[in-house]
Amino acid sequence: MNRPYFQTVQPLARLHELLFEEQDFDALARRLPEPRMSLAMWRDVLHSELLALFRWALIRAKEDLGQAQAQAYGEEVLCLLPYYGFCLHAIRRAVPFALMGIATTVSVRDDRYPQASAVIAELARLLQVQELLRVSDQPSASLARQFQGRDGLIVLTGKQSTYASLRSRYPQARIMGATGCCAVVLAAAEEPARQIEKQRMQGRLSVSCSNHGHTVLVEALAPGAAVLAVDGSRPTTRPRVEDVLGQLHPSIVLAPSAADLPDDLGGYSLLAWEEAATASLDGFGRDPLGGWPGDYRI
Repeated sequence: MNRPYFQTVQPLARLHELLFEEQDFDALARRLPEPRMSLAMWRDVLHSELLALFRWALIRAKEDLGQAQAQAYGEEVLCLLPYYGFCLHAIRRAVPFALMGIATTVSVRDDRYPQASAVIAELARLLQVQELLRVSDQPSASLARQFQGRDGLIVLTGKQSTYASLRSRYPQARIMGATGCCAVVLAAAEEPARQIEKQRMQGRLSVSCSNHGHTVLVEALAPGAAVLAVDGSRPTTRPRVEDVLGQLHPSIVLAPSAADLPDDLGGYSLLAWEEAATASLDGFGRDPLGGWPGDYRI
């Protein structure tokens, strides 16, 4: 069933309050712990994520003014999340559906349920979507079977093999997958590529699909461009950049911010790497295989 993106402006008002009126953002970050990061780093990341969520919500609310109905996502969504980064992944992959008034169930690995349920319950309370966003203690396999039987949307963040298994088991189910495994640096010259790579390595996390994985040099930052080198190794033939990206299967492709960039290459988001050592969050995780359109693009 189609529905307006937002039935009320309350989600926007609450996000605005958290972003611009919160007196102690450090305390807020402590309430939503992220063990992979220092408090200072997590505070900045959390603020950036909530800001991206707010921007997304503003765009969608504006679209509501011009059209009676929005994208059809159905009445319920099951979000299968990985064993780490519960708050971060929930903000990107689950909260947008809850903000649109869609009942959203999160599922994690059994042994991570206590941590995930505590963090996501606090996040839901802060955003005032407690009735719409919850973490289930049922096994993920059981939930997937239930949701596909009711034609619910299943959103997987995880491995490509897990997505393939779900798709094989439930060929008629509505499934989106964000299955990219790393960040790829793409550049037409070696020096800017090395600068981005160095900055990415400094912010490397213990486990993350945003960690630097590969550096690819190309003849041009354009569709169909030939690949000159991958991680310093020059191929005997020059494959197309789209083919190489398909083999590497990144979560994001980063390029020098001075370049004139296409929106995507081979179905993967291509984002400018800013001098402030951060990239736009819009489009992260775009997956041409699993069908996820990218974070903050639903």
